[in-house]
Formats: sequence, structure tokens, C-alpha cells
Amino acid sequence: MPSLIKHCAGALVLAMGLGFGSLAEAKPLQLEWKDLIPTAVQTNQSVVKGVVQHEDIVALQTAEGDAAEEQANAPVRTDLDGQDVRMAGYVVPLAIKGTAVVEFLLVPFVGACIHVPAPPANQIVYIVYPKGIDLGELTDAVWVSGTMKAAFTSTDLAAVGYRIDAGAIEAANF
Repeated sequence: MPSLIKHCAGALVLAMGLGFGSLAEAKPLQLEWKDLIPTAVQTNQSVVKGVVQHEDIVALQTAEGDAAEEQANAPVRTDLDGQDVRMAGYVVPLAIKGTAVVEFLLVPFVGACIHVPAPPANQIVYIVYPKGIDLGELTDAVWVSGTMKAAFTSTDLAAVGYRIDAGAIEAANF
């Protein structure tokens, strides 16, 4: 019997080494909004730092010239490109199919891009989810999981620094 156990254990080690029979799937990298801002930029007081506050956005939007351009061209983390990620935020619908939202902006606070000026581009994520989601309220937060792309996009509402092709979306309770 001990040789049978040794044989089975050896087969399991061999199978795992070949990539078969993974015991646990890799979990997506869970991001917070501040994680979307490059570290070098977070310490630079002339550029938005950490999680964006409403007052900071209003100041940037009402500023003239360079500050508004900085907001639209806020630097992104290219090292997140291709990463499997998960993050929470609020939905600003862009495209609806039937009653389901299939494209939207994920933003860090309720009303961003609608009732208040848009956050910097590195604080907005363009989401594509062909399955679509039925929203209860725009004040309901969601978790989005999928592949992150550091890609600037311009929409009618805002300049966007990231995109996620969503694999799953679920309600967030916080």
C-alpha cells in the first residue's frame, strides 16, 4: 500500500508541474481607486493624488489651461495592462441594449461625470460587458472583474484612462 500512495503522490506532483489539475485558480488582483494612479504621481501635489475628492475635481475643472489638460491626460499604470483585476465603483451608463447596460464608465463616487465634473482620466474605467446588467439605481455600487487595459479613450462625458472587458459584474455592498 505505501508504494501505491507514493505512486499517486508522484503522479499528482507531475500533473501539477505540467499545469494540469490546479488546486486553486488564481484570484484577480483587487484594486482600489488609488491603485490606478502611478506611485510617482501620488506624491506629486500638483497632480491628483489618492482617491479623488469632489473638491479636487471641481478645482481641476474650473482651473484654466494646464490643470484641465493634466486632468484629461492623467498618467496611468501601464503595468496593469493585461492583468486580471477586480474593483468596485459606480456606474455611469453609456450604451443600453434592451433594459441592460452593456457599456458604462466605472467611477469612484456617485454622480461623477453626471452631476459633477468628471474625475481625472486615471480615475475612470470604461467597462464593456456584452451580457449586460440591469441596474437598480445609479447609486448602487458594483464589483467588476475582468482584464484591465491601460488605454486612453474619449467619451462625450469624460476622458478615460483604463478599460476592462468584464467577465463578471456583481452588486457591491458597502
